[in-house]
Amino acid sequence: MDYKKTIAWKTISLLWQKPKQLFLLLVFDMLFFLSLFLFSNTMDKIAHVILNLENPNINNLIFGLFYFLLIILMYSFFKILILSALFKIHKKTKYDFSLLKLLFPLNTAILLLLIFILTILLVSALAFSQIFRQEFIIVTGVIILFLFYILTNLIQINFFKEKSIKKLFKNKNLSFHTWKYIIPLNIFFGVLFWLLFKLLSFLTGKFAFNEILAIVVGMIFTVLLFIYLYLVHLFNRLYLYMVSK
Repeated sequence: MDYKKTIAWKTISLLWQKPKQLFLLLVFDMLFFLSLFLFSNTMDKIAHVILNLENPNINNLIFGLFYFLLIILMYSFFKILILSALFKIHKKTKYDFSLLKLLFPLNTAILLLLIFILTILLVSALAFSQIFRQEFIIVTGVIILFLFYILTNLIQINFFKEKSIKKLFKNKNLSFHTWKYIIPLNIFFGVLFWLLFKLLSFLTGKFAFNEILAIVVGMIFTVLLFIYLYLVHLFNRLYLYMVSK
């Protein structure tokens, strides 16, 4: 088997074949997190002014729901920018914000479904003894979040391709056969992250005799771990795009 013909290699090769488009993805991701940070701080200040935080009432619930929907709306807006940049890799793609009226309810439904499943998980955990309850929640929770992460990205990519929710769920790209190989790849990435984290802990301990040096080493490795996680996220996003295009 020629490894250069695999989706994984074609995905990795985009790093040097399409640097401008990938840089655009990075810019949009950074703008989203910056906007989310500023928005959250602003809403927090507003909440402290207009709400009674010590004795919550119906106004707090309405404000929380409003905040929840605005976050999804912001996320959906930036998702259109990101998906447009993603599809620019192989063809000219315009920023079609008319899709927001469909992507917003789609993202809302996905998030509500995730909350519902996690609620069932927490309730189910009560059936286990105190000894195994935490392990059950962590292991099952990680599996659920990972699958939702993959499927959400896959659904959004294929939605942008089809421009229709009705056509989306008839798309064969959503089948497990299409994206199954991303699971062992992410297991490998997870093991590598664990090894890097262990290396960080080891080096920080080695330089414990010098507090400043230990802090500097810790900060450098923490930044490197965040970069690594973003690269894994970028790979997953590109891989799912490649299997869907």
